[in-house]
Amino acid sequence: MARVYVIRYGLPLANGIGLGEVRLADCISKLKINQSNFLGSPTSRVRFGGADDAIAKVVKGFGHVIVLVVEPEAGANGWKPGYYFSAVPSREAAARLGKKLPPPPDPSATPAAPGTIA
Repeated sequence: MARVYVIRYGLPLANGIGLGEVRLADCISKLKINQSNFLGSPTSRVRFGGADDAIAKVVKGFGHVIVLVVEPEAGANGWKPGYYFSAVPSREAAARLGKKLPPPPDPSATPAAPGTIA
């Protein structure tokens, strides 16, 4: 199973909110991930911009959908374990997965500790 997260622009993955675990095949068909969308290994620090960037103040909701593909499913399907970017907008991704999109976190809230996944 792969783990799907939604993240606000400018926050690290540690501040992401999980939409749940989804089969890799469903992530490929519904979230349009592919191997060229690889961002890094499971120990990588994934982040899009900084919280002080001008765009971070403009983008109010979740800006990114990230999928964590882990073993044994990664290897069984010829994928590297790690994080993959989905270009599908977060609201649409949640709908495609039959999930309810949670409210975005307060951007002024204290970030989660490094290395933790919400």
